[in-house]
Amino acid sequence: MTTIVFVDDEQSVLDTLESWVMDGGQSWQAHFVLSAEEALQTIAGGSIDCIVSDMRMPGMNGAELLNQVAELQPTIVRIGFSGYLDAEMTLESLHATHRFIAKPSDKKSLIDAIDRSLSLRAKLSNRELRKIITGITSIPVLPEIYDKLMIELASEDFSIITIGNIIEADISLSATLLKVVNSPYYGLVQHVESPAHATNLLGVEVVKNILLTEKVVSQFAQYSTDTRRVSELNIQASIRGVLANRFAKLAALDKRSIDHSHIAGMMSSLGELVVETGMIPSTEIHAEHYHNDLIGSSIIGLWSLPDSIVEAVLHQSDKEIPTDQLSAMLILHAVRSIENVFRENEGHLDNNFTVENTLSRYDLPAGLAQKWFDCFCDYQLDLRQAA
Repeated sequence: MTTIVFVDDEQSVLDTLESWVMDGGQSWQAHFVLSAEEALQTIAGGSIDCIVSDMRMPGMNGAELLNQVAELQPTIVRIGFSGYLDAEMTLESLHATHRFIAKPSDKKSLIDAIDRSLSLRAKLSNRELRKIITGITSIPVLPEIYDKLMIELASEDFSIITIGNIIEADISLSATLLKVVNSPYYGLVQHVESPAHATNLLGVEVVKNILLTEKVVSQFAQYSTDTRRVSELNIQASIRGVLANRFAKLAALDKRSIDHSHIAGMMSSLGELVVETGMIPSTEIHAEHYHNDLIGSSIIGLWSLPDSIVEAVLHQSDKEIPTDQLSAMLILHAVRSIENVFRENEGHLDNNFTVENTLSRYDLPAGLAQKWFDCFCDYQLDLRQAA
């Protein structure tokens, strides 16, 4: 039976959560505790699958609690439950939470979020695959720049100047950022001369995502004999990242979901990179029927990136639409769907390439499918003009 610990310093909140769990008909064994200290005692006393914690509590707060849980028992699903954005971002920067649920919430949203995280852990828990992945001695780790930028972003008074200084402290990162933002893929009409300038034009989240991906890819490239193929995969992922970012904005998603959509797109080729560089022998992959998206999402899961990003990468190539909710997962799936039809049409933007044969399967709000399709076409035209 699945065992979950709910933590909140307000008894009324715990009472509400308990009624939701009881009314939801979940086959969970649930513990409801009033402090981080009680939560740690409960975890120490038994096998726990998931912890859902409020962020702002007296004594040990939720961020500190989830960080301890991550160190003590990293397999426990860690969910933050709070109305405070700064706490959410700080937790993500420290890789302490798998998912964040914003207060106020409702019963269905909370239970669905927990179920999705538990289901995702089950899909990624293949022992043989985890053994293979964790056995890759050269597997990239998240660059320190990611943490530094996220911590700075979490502060109430973060500044573009400070962000620029963090990037400029690493010459290779600074050069990489300028190379990428001055490429055709970001469609900037003016030349970018400094990290601070790039941050002003693109925004701190986009700059952070670019640096995260480029640092990871550069680590893969050094182990590959086919640098051209690595470059191609990186370009594909960069394009998906830009499109996912724009689709999320057109869908009017919140800032955090736009950020996750962008990262998911930029990480979409991660599994292929692992295979192309030979980090996992092809015999092991084919013998166990592992697919690229499972490999990529498993690595992202080991990095403790948010579950919405892991889900999006895992399900990006599913034959069936993985969700009906406007989310990073749906957006990346839609990007890949349009991309596939575009490739089958040999890259022609003609009468055989339409919104009907790319997005008709998706149950989208009125007009959104056309906006996404037009966005894709406009971007392809921009790339051709810039080439």
